[in-house]
Amino acid sequence: MQFAALPLKAVDIGAFHALIEEDYPQSMDVPPLPPTFETVGPDFGSAFGINVRTDLLPRSWFISSDDEHVIQFQPDRLIANWRVRPAGGEYPRYPEVRRRFVSAYDALTRLVHRRGYPDIVPNQCDLTYFNKVPLPEGAAWSDIHQLLSGMELQTGPEWSDGFEDYQLGLGRRLLRQPQGALGRLFVECRPIQTGPTQKAWALNITVRGRPGGDNFNAVLEFFDTAHVEIVNCFTAITTDTMHGRWGRQR
Repeated sequence: MQFAALPLKAVDIGAFHALIEEDYPQSMDVPPLPPTFETVGPDFGSAFGINVRTDLLPRSWFISSDDEHVIQFQPDRLIANWRVRPAGGEYPRYPEVRRRFVSAYDALTRLVHRRGYPDIVPNQCDLTYFNKVPLPEGAAWSDIHQLLSGMELQTGPEWSDGFEDYQLGLGRRLLRQPQGALGRLFVECRPIQTGPTQKAWALNITVRGRPGGDNFNAVLEFFDTAHVEIVNCFTAITTDTMHGRWGRQR
């Protein structure tokens, strides 16, 4: 969730960590993310609140003791992540990641009210699923048609050598979204190396845009809609062969 930048001081970052430290005892700082806006539709350029130099403070990562869950925080951004770790457990699924995001937002709200800062005014949301799909036995990166439906490239007799790999980017405006919201869905597929001899496709699906209102309920409604769109997209664009490998039913 991106929001109108809060006039935070460095001490506020530590105070926020203190509120969530029981669940996220580890911390590290990384460079801040610049503001981003999905620009399909009305221009939102100067529509949002206070102009604060967010680059003066880092983006802080607060990390769970099992190293899997991360809350990222900077003056205009709150992010909840789950990530695969070498000795980690199974993906906890969307409701658990959503719960952690809500809990972090509640802690941030307490801090904002305690400090007398302006209310949090959300202006953009982003929900992304990052998938690493190992290549089937005997497959090459160029065999993307084994992963994605309808992606087999048919070449003419003038070109018989084929390609070593494929990179794919797709985008579309959402047809179903909360009232007043603006969103787009993006698909990215590219080859990655996951080990010395292990190859995979990175298949990432994102819904990004503006929530239908400037309150937290609108943010959650946007995320819930985005979750359904991403799950449906993933099922629709991947092949029945891969569904069989995953034990998944259409």
